[in-house]
Amino acid sequence: MATSFVELANNKDLKPILKDDLNTTLISFFNELKKTGAEFGYRSANEIHRFVSVVNHLDSAWKMNDIIDCTIMQKLLPKVHGSRRKLEPVLKTLGTLCLAEGKTIEELFNRKSEVDFNDPTQSKYPISLEKIDRMYKKLIENGFTSYAEA
Repeated sequence: MATSFVELANNKDLKPILKDDLNTTLISFFNELKKTGAEFGYRSANEIHRFVSVVNHLDSAWKMNDIIDCTIMQKLLPKVHGSRRKLEPVLKTLGTLCLAEGKTIEELFNRKSEVDFNDPTQSKYPISLEKIDRMYKKLIENGFTSYAEA
């Protein structure tokens, strides 16, 4: 398995895949993360595009939204940490970017019952949205939140 991993990592034929929906999402997240000083650079964007190429090479059945969801969790959300004053509006916007069309973040954050994050009528990026929901709850409870959970 290690040999296969190294071969894949060294495969120069796997060029970053440029997808409009990926780029649009990255720009939206960049603009919001920039407000907290947690924006990402060219290296992170390049790593995300490389990840998309590798995933498509390994399993072409993955949907682009699922791949984007993984990249948000792996590369973007770990940068988010801080106080309620700093992060409350940012988490609301990041959560909105993860919602399905027509849903509002207030519906999610103010709900009285559990949400099925995997329901495509509820979320576009379910893994990231569930994480943002947990981070928002911690932010409200403690006045501070970070990606790392105890």
